Amino acid sequence: MGSDKANERRRRFKRDERELREIVNGWELIPGTPDDEFDCLVHHLLSWLGSEKKEREIVVALSDELESHFGFSRVSKRDTGKMVNSVCEWWGSRDEIATN
Repeated sequence: MGSDKANERRRRFKRDERELREIVNGWELIPGTPDDEFDCLVHHLLSWLGSEKKEREIVVALSDELESHFGFSRVSKRDTGKMVNSVCEWWGSRDEIATN
């Protein structure tokens, strides 16, 4: 029984990871990069969402990560806010889908 729950969590994580990767890759931060180029952002976002950080906290954290890890000083807080909003909308809708 315990392994069933663990397997379900693993499947859900893989599905969430795949779906969120599609969203992040859709931002085209660096056009033409491999699909897994921004997986560290995907994992950070999943962690922040899972720990129930507020949307504005995620905007600041993502902005900091884009600047410190990738050197994107040109990404405005407004643009980062739009990115995070799309992620938060997806996060909320995935729970609705899972319960239906």
